[in-house]
Amino acid sequence: KLPNELGLFDMSGSLWEWCSDSFGDYDEVEQTNPYISNGSVRVIRGGGWSYVA
Repeated sequence: KLPNELGLFDMSGSLWEWCSDSFGDYDEVEQTNPYISNGSVRVIRGGGWSYVA
C-alpha cells in the first residue's frame, strides 16, 4: 500500500495521539486554546474502532 498525502503508511486513523498538554479542570471563564503548563498527568486524544464511546 502506498503512503497517504502525509507520507504515512496506513497509520492516519484508529490511533491515540499523545499530547504535551497537562490535564486540568476547565476554568469558569471560556478560553481560546487553554494551556496548563504544570502537572504530571498528560492528555491523550483520539480513539480506535474498538474504543467504547
